[in-house]
Amino acid sequence: MPNVGGPKESSRRLPGTVVPSIMLNAAPIWKEAMVTISYRRQMISVYRRVFLRTVSAFQTVSYEAVCVIARMSPVELLVEERKHYGRRLHFSRKEKRKISIDQWQQRLRLQIPGGGLTC
Repeated sequence: MPNVGGPKESSRRLPGTVVPSIMLNAAPIWKEAMVTISYRRQMISVYRRVFLRTVSAFQTVSYEAVCVIARMSPVELLVEERKHYGRRLHFSRKEKRKISIDQWQQRLRLQIPGGGLTC
């Protein structure tokens, strides 16, 4: 898909939701692989490319920025969130999602000079 013109956001968003679902389908099984840096880097690379196309951004946009613009959590947090789905823990899915979002916001605050969010 071209960066200028091309399909609308709704059409671009479809691959941006399908591809992560396929990638995270077996997250409870391969969650230990995310500890290895090379495997994590490969997963982030695919995830980032999908969202670059989804938001119609250029390659110079950072991984965190693409995730924010695409309104999707980083893949590492999604893997952590989904690895507990099969287990019966005392957290509901909504609570786990909130924990993931809080972790993501904390990570973004550490990366932004000045330490605050603009929104």
